[in-house]
This record gives sequence, C-alpha cells and structure tokens, in this order.
Amino acid sequence: METIVEYMLGDEGRTYIREHLSGVNTFCTALLQTFIHEPGEIFTLAPVEISPARLIDFECGGLLSYGSVNSYSVMLPDGSRMSPIPSLKIEQAFILRRETLRSLSGACILDDTNPEWGEKYFRPEPTAFGLRKEVYQLLTAEHSDENFLDAIRRTNTLWHNTAAVCATPPKLNKSRETTEEIIKECAATAALITCTAYDGEGFVAWRRTKN
Repeated sequence: METIVEYMLGDEGRTYIREHLSGVNTFCTALLQTFIHEPGEIFTLAPVEISPARLIDFECGGLLSYGSVNSYSVMLPDGSRMSPIPSLKIEQAFILRRETLRSLSGACILDDTNPEWGEKYFRPEPTAFGLRKEVYQLLTAEHSDENFLDAIRRTNTLWHNTAAVCATPPKLNKSRETTEEIIKECAATAALITCTAYDGEGFVAWRRTKN
C-alpha cells in the first residue's frame, strides 16, 4: 500500500483552483472571490516521493497505482472480478468532515452539476438544496464519514467537483431552497475548498490561514 502524504503547491496549484472555480455556478463564483482575497495555502495529497512534475500535472490520471490505497475488487455476475481505479476520495471526505467538525456550527457544501433543481424526474436526496436551477449538497457535523464519502462520489465528475467547508451554513426555506445573497455569505466564510483533480482520482485544496 502506498504511503500518502500532504504536499504544498505553488502558483500552479493556485492557477488550477482559480480556473476550476471560474464560470461554473453561483457558489463557485463566490468562492473564487474568497480564494482571491483571503490568505490561504494550497495543498494536495499524493504518494510519498512523487516527482514535482507529476504533482502539478493536475489533468492526468494514474496518480495512484493499482492495488494501492483505497483499491478493492468487485465480483461481477459472471464470476470475474473488476478493480476500480484507486482514488483519494476517502481521504478527501475525512479532511472535509474534520474541518466541518472544527467549525462547530458550520457546514460543508458540495456543488452537484449533474441534475437541475425542479426538473421533472429529479428526486433530491435529503442533503440536497437548490438555488434557482443549481443543485448543492449540504453536510454538517452530524453526518458520518460515510455520508461525506457518498456525497463526494455522487457529485464528482471528471471535469468538475467543488466542496467547501463554511463557518456560516446556508439558510433554507421549507422547500430547501436558498438565495444568491445567502450562498455568497456562506462562501465568504469558507475555511477549506477542495477541487477534483488528477482525472477525478485526487484533489487540490485551499486552506484559509490567519492574517
């Protein structure tokens, strides 16, 4: 099993997050302003002794080797076995939940770019909420590690996925909808932002630091 460690990233990581948050939805646009104007450090998780060049190749998969961390096999109906591509989603879920627990009354918000709020066949999960047609997932300290991991897997796409732990949780009405003003207020208090990277196998993150 590969040893996974934290690496600090420089300007390449900052550029990646800036691009990942640009032109997606209301929450990401608001998070981008926090990312630009608040002090923070950029980091990722990756196997020990990985090369610096590989570390900043954010679009390329193969970060982890088969049979490494979080790799397992699934029995297929014909009796054969399939090994899914290993990823760092469990580690990402742990970091997000840990920061959510630290924030006390805060919450973790994940953007869900697959469905549209209010569309005919959309059946929102209990954690889902909407802003116009945009769909988000809301997790708190009451949710388990498994809940966080499930939300990451459900919302992750190869091209985009953003999660942020905010000190101010969003206020929702009875229909579990919120407003642009409220979502911007939440984004302004973000303490941690994670963006999918390495072809969905890992992530690049921003962590707020003290002034």
